[in-house]
Amino acid sequence: HEGTMRMRKVDGFDIASGETLSLERGGNHLMMFDLTDEIKAGDTVDLRFYFSTGDSTAEISVAADVLALGN
Repeated sequence: HEGTMRMRKVDGFDIASGETLSLERGGNHLMMFDLTDEIKAGDTVDLRFYFSTGDSTAEISVAADVLALGN
């Protein structure tokens, strides 16, 4: 349907050298399922991102603030 936003699962994003990828509401974003601990607005969670290029893999850890829906 035209004008209807659709979400679909992806296993990763291709980011060319020198480009950036923004994660934001209404665009590319993260959804977390099957969490072992409850999280709520005001909490901080540690996220781990994996980047691979050819035979190399890098890992980056980020502390992210949890916002209430609508913020």
